Amino acid sequence: PPGVTFIGSDPPDCSLSAGTVTCPIGDIPANAAPATITVTINAAAPTLGSIENQVFVAANEPEMDSTDNNATETTQVLAPQAVLTIVKTGTVDLVTGAASYDITVTNTGPPPAMSVQLFDTPPAGFTIASISTPLCLQTGAGTVECGFGDLNPFLPVIVTIEGTVSPLIPGAQVCNAATVSAANADPAEASHCIDIATESTALLVEKQAEVDFEAGTLNYQ
Repeated sequence: PPGVTFIGSDPPDCSLSAGTVTCPIGDIPANAAPATITVTINAAAPTLGSIENQVFVAANEPEMDSTDNNATETTQVLAPQAVLTIVKTGTVDLVTGAASYDITVTNTGPPPAMSVQLFDTPPAGFTIASISTPLCLQTGAGTVECGFGDLNPFLPVIVTIEGTVSPLIPGAQVCNAATVSAANADPAEASHCIDIATESTALLVEKQAEVDFEAGTLNYQ
Protein backbone atom coordinates (compact mmCIF):
# COMPACT_ATOMS: atom_id res chain seq x y z
CA PRO A 1 0.00 0.00 0.00
CA PRO A 2 1.11 3.63 -0.41
CA GLY A 3 2.92 5.15 2.54
CA VAL A 4 4.47 1.94 3.85
CA THR A 5 8.01 0.57 3.65
CA PHE A 6 8.86 -2.96 2.55
CA ILE A 7 10.96 -4.66 5.27
CA GLY A 8 11.35 -8.22 4.03
CA SER A 9 9.65 -11.55 3.47
CA ASP A 10 9.60 -15.16 4.60
CA PRO A 11 10.84 -16.99 2.53
CA PRO A 12 13.32 -14.16 1.78
CA ASP A 13 13.03 -14.34 -2.02
CA CYS A 14 10.63 -11.43 -2.51
CA SER A 15 11.84 -8.15 -4.01
CA LEU A 16 10.44 -4.64 -4.34
CA SER A 17 10.36 -2.78 -7.64
CA ALA A 18 8.30 0.27 -8.62
CA GLY A 19 6.03 -0.17 -5.59
CA THR A 20 5.27 -3.84 -6.27
CA VAL A 21 6.60 -6.78 -4.28
CA THR A 22 7.25 -9.85 -6.45
CA CYS A 23 7.73 -13.30 -4.87
CA PRO A 24 8.83 -16.37 -6.86
CA ILE A 25 7.01 -19.47 -5.63
CA GLY A 26 8.18 -22.12 -8.07
CA ASP A 27 6.19 -25.20 -9.02
CA ILE A 28 3.12 -26.19 -7.03
CA PRO A 29 1.91 -29.74 -7.86
CA ALA A 30 -1.81 -30.41 -8.14
CA ASN A 31 -3.53 -30.84 -4.75
CA ALA A 32 -0.31 -29.95 -2.93
CA ALA A 33 -0.21 -28.00 0.34
CA PRO A 34 -0.69 -24.24 -0.10
CA ALA A 35 2.40 -22.05 -0.41
CA THR A 36 2.50 -19.37 2.29
CA ILE A 37 4.54 -16.17 1.99
CA THR A 38 4.76 -13.58 4.76
CA VAL A 39 5.58 -10.01 3.71
CA THR A 40 6.55 -7.53 6.43
CA ILE A 41 6.01 -3.80 6.02
CA ASN A 42 6.39 -0.77 8.25
CA ALA A 43 3.54 1.75 8.40
CA ALA A 44 4.75 5.26 9.18
CA ALA A 45 2.74 7.64 11.37
CA PRO A 46 1.25 9.63 8.43
CA THR A 47 -0.36 6.38 7.21
CA LEU A 48 -2.70 6.14 10.20
CA GLY A 49 -6.14 4.97 9.23
CA SER A 50 -7.21 2.37 6.71
CA ILE A 51 -4.72 0.88 4.22
CA GLU A 52 -5.50 -1.63 1.47
CA ASN A 53 -3.17 -4.33 0.20
CA GLN A 54 -3.80 -6.07 -3.13
CA VAL A 55 -2.17 -9.32 -4.24
CA PHE A 56 -2.22 -11.20 -7.55
CA VAL A 57 -0.88 -14.64 -8.42
CA ALA A 58 -0.10 -15.98 -11.88
CA ALA A 59 1.54 -19.01 -13.49
CA ASN A 60 3.02 -19.78 -16.92
CA GLU A 61 0.24 -22.22 -17.79
CA PRO A 62 -3.17 -20.94 -18.93
CA GLU A 63 -6.10 -21.21 -16.49
CA MET A 64 -9.74 -21.98 -17.10
CA ASP A 65 -10.80 -19.64 -14.25
CA SER A 66 -8.57 -16.81 -13.00
CA THR A 67 -11.25 -14.93 -11.05
CA ASP A 68 -9.81 -16.21 -7.76
CA ASN A 69 -6.23 -15.19 -8.55
CA ASN A 70 -6.43 -11.87 -6.70
CA ALA A 71 -7.37 -10.79 -3.20
CA THR A 72 -7.61 -7.55 -1.20
CA GLU A 73 -6.98 -7.07 2.52
CA THR A 74 -7.93 -3.88 4.39
CA THR A 75 -6.06 -3.13 7.62
CA GLN A 76 -6.61 -0.44 10.24
CA VAL A 77 -3.34 1.24 11.27
CA LEU A 78 -3.64 2.68 14.78
CA ALA A 79 -1.46 5.21 16.58
CA PRO A 80 1.06 3.61 18.95
CA GLN A 81 -0.16 3.34 22.53
CA ALA A 82 1.67 4.69 25.54
CA VAL A 83 2.43 2.27 28.38
CA LEU A 84 1.89 3.52 31.93
CA THR A 85 3.40 2.02 35.08
CA ILE A 86 2.61 2.84 38.69
CA VAL A 87 4.56 1.96 41.84
CA LYS A 88 3.39 2.55 45.42
CA THR A 89 5.40 2.51 48.63
CA GLY A 90 4.36 3.54 52.10
CA THR A 91 5.10 3.59 55.80
CA VAL A 92 2.86 3.64 58.87
CA ASP A 93 4.04 4.41 62.39
CA LEU A 94 2.41 1.66 64.42
CA VAL A 95 2.51 3.83 67.56
CA THR A 96 1.26 7.23 66.37
CA GLY A 97 -0.57 6.16 63.20
CA ALA A 98 1.37 8.67 61.07
CA ALA A 99 1.38 7.41 57.47
CA SER A 100 3.11 8.43 54.24
CA TYR A 101 2.58 7.07 50.72
CA ASP A 102 4.68 7.65 47.61
CA ILE A 103 3.06 7.05 44.20
CA THR A 104 5.36 7.01 41.15
CA VAL A 105 3.78 7.22 37.67
CA THR A 106 5.93 6.62 34.58
CA ASN A 107 5.16 6.54 30.87
CA THR A 108 7.46 3.99 29.20
CA GLY A 109 6.47 5.23 25.73
CA PRO A 110 6.96 5.24 22.94
CA PRO A 111 4.60 8.24 22.46
CA PRO A 112 3.66 10.80 25.12
CA ALA A 113 0.75 9.70 27.31
CA MET A 114 -2.14 12.08 26.77
CA SER A 115 -4.38 13.50 29.54
CA VAL A 116 -2.92 11.38 32.34
CA GLN A 117 -5.11 11.00 35.45
CA LEU A 118 -4.38 9.36 38.80
CA PHE A 119 -7.02 8.13 41.26
CA ASP A 120 -5.88 7.15 44.76
CA THR A 121 -7.99 5.43 47.41
CA PRO A 122 -6.45 5.91 50.89
CA PRO A 123 -6.93 3.30 53.63
CA ALA A 124 -10.06 3.32 55.80
CA GLY A 125 -9.63 5.76 58.65
CA PHE A 126 -6.88 7.70 56.86
CA THR A 127 -6.95 11.47 57.37
CA ILE A 128 -4.96 13.39 54.75
CA ALA A 129 -2.67 16.09 56.11
CA SER A 130 -0.79 17.08 52.95
CA ILE A 131 -0.32 16.26 49.26
CA SER A 132 3.02 17.08 47.63
CA THR A 133 1.64 18.61 44.41
CA PRO A 134 -1.20 21.05 43.62
CA LEU A 135 -2.02 18.85 40.63
CA CYS A 136 -3.77 16.51 43.08
CA LEU A 137 -6.92 17.33 45.05
CA GLN A 138 -8.87 15.48 47.71
CA THR A 139 -12.49 14.80 46.76
CA GLY A 140 -15.49 14.80 49.04
CA ALA A 141 -15.43 11.00 49.05
CA GLY A 142 -11.94 11.04 50.58
CA THR A 143 -10.15 9.89 47.43
CA VAL A 144 -7.33 11.80 45.73
CA GLU A 145 -7.61 12.76 42.05
CA CYS A 146 -4.68 14.09 40.01
CA GLY A 147 -4.49 15.57 36.51
CA PHE A 148 -0.99 15.55 35.02
CA GLY A 149 -1.80 16.55 31.44
CA ASP A 150 0.52 14.95 28.87
CA LEU A 151 3.38 12.84 30.24
CA ASN A 152 6.52 12.36 28.15
CA PRO A 153 8.30 8.98 28.20
CA PHE A 154 10.56 8.18 31.15
CA LEU A 155 9.88 11.41 33.05
CA PRO A 156 8.23 10.02 36.20
CA VAL A 157 5.84 11.96 38.40
CA ILE A 158 6.01 11.28 42.15
CA VAL A 159 3.13 12.13 44.49
CA THR A 160 3.56 11.94 48.27
CA ILE A 161 0.47 11.80 50.48
CA GLU A 162 0.87 12.20 54.23
CA GLY A 163 -1.62 11.82 57.07
CA THR A 164 -2.67 9.62 59.96
CA VAL A 165 -4.48 6.29 60.24
CA SER A 166 -6.86 5.73 63.14
CA PRO A 167 -7.69 3.35 64.65
CA LEU A 168 -4.79 0.92 64.26
CA ILE A 169 -6.46 -2.46 64.70
CA PRO A 170 -4.02 -5.23 65.67
CA GLY A 171 -3.91 -8.03 63.10
CA ALA A 172 -5.47 -5.85 60.36
CA GLN A 173 -3.92 -4.44 57.19
CA VAL A 174 -3.59 -0.80 56.12
CA CYS A 175 -3.95 -0.82 52.32
CA ASN A 176 -3.79 1.99 49.76
CA ALA A 177 -4.79 1.47 46.11
CA ALA A 178 -4.27 3.72 43.07
CA THR A 179 -5.08 3.66 39.34
CA VAL A 180 -3.51 5.70 36.54
CA SER A 181 -5.00 6.14 33.07
CA ALA A 182 -4.51 8.14 29.87
CA ALA A 183 -6.39 8.81 26.67
CA ASN A 184 -3.94 6.65 24.70
CA ALA A 185 -2.93 4.03 27.27
CA ASP A 186 -4.49 1.15 29.17
CA PRO A 187 -5.06 1.77 32.89
CA ALA A 188 -2.46 0.55 35.39
CA GLU A 189 -3.09 -0.28 39.05
CA ALA A 190 -0.96 -0.65 42.18
CA SER A 191 -1.60 -1.19 45.88
CA HIS A 192 0.46 -1.22 49.05
CA CYS A 193 -0.47 -2.94 52.32
CA ILE A 194 1.11 -2.84 55.78
CA ASP A 195 0.32 -5.43 58.45
CA ILE A 196 -0.55 -4.14 61.92
CA ALA A 197 1.23 -6.27 64.48
CA THR A 198 -0.89 -8.20 67.00
CA GLU A 199 -0.74 -6.79 70.53
CA SER A 200 1.52 -8.66 72.94
CA THR A 201 1.96 -8.57 76.72
CA ALA A 202 5.31 -7.53 78.15
CA LEU A 203 6.37 -9.20 81.40
CA LEU A 204 8.93 -7.82 83.87
CA VAL A 205 10.63 -9.89 86.55
CA GLU A 206 12.55 -8.29 89.42
CA LYS A 207 14.55 -10.18 92.02
CA GLN A 208 16.05 -9.03 95.34
CA ALA A 209 18.28 -10.82 97.85
CA GLU A 210 18.70 -10.18 101.59
CA VAL A 211 21.67 -11.56 103.50
CA ASP A 212 21.74 -11.89 107.33
CA PHE A 213 25.42 -12.22 108.10
CA GLU A 214 24.84 -12.86 111.80
CA ALA A 215 22.31 -15.65 111.28
CA GLY A 216 24.01 -16.89 108.13
CA THR A 217 20.79 -16.82 106.08
CA LEU A 218 20.03 -15.67 102.47
CA ASN A 219 16.49 -14.68 101.45
CA TYR A 220 15.22 -14.04 97.86
CA GLN A 221 12.17 -12.02 96.93
